[in-house]
Amino acid sequence: MQRKILSIDPGLTGAICLLDYDANILVLETCPTKMVGGKRKYDEVAIKDLLKKCGLNSKKNNKPSLWVEDVHAYKNSGKLQAFSFGYGKALWIMAAVIYEAPLNLVLPQTWKKEMMEGYKKKDKNASILKAKLLAGAQADLFKDHNQAEAFLIGLYGLRKERGTL
Repeated sequence: MQRKILSIDPGLTGAICLLDYDANILVLETCPTKMVGGKRKYDEVAIKDLLKKCGLNSKKNNKPSLWVEDVHAYKNSGKLQAFSFGYGKALWIMAAVIYEAPLNLVLPQTWKKEMMEGYKKKDKNASILKAKLLAGAQADLFKDHNQAEAFLIGLYGLRKERGTL
């Protein structure tokens, strides 16, 4: 069976993208969340189900490799925002550990340098435009910049694994 790439733009508004080795999008979804006490929180059970859908729980050696954006809190981030960001990143890392899947953390500036060449790296609309350009026939799948960035992270991971970067 062909290898796959599972890429994650962590965060409450983040996204997850599963690519085959031909860069076809197999799964593209927003990070599962739920409302608890009037606040948006990660839905850990829905995340587990989504990871199963992506084949992470496979007993075979063909589990997708995970490429997770290695996000960090910014100096001006509030304490709650920083905690939420870190918690979300830790959820995805823990999933890789539990399911014994290959894990790769990639800094935003690293994947953006390669994948956003010629585009403004901080412009969220630019990531949508670049993802649509690279996705070809699947360009209409992107609902927001988070999904576009999850796809671009996956494409970066695919190119790194193939040795084409």
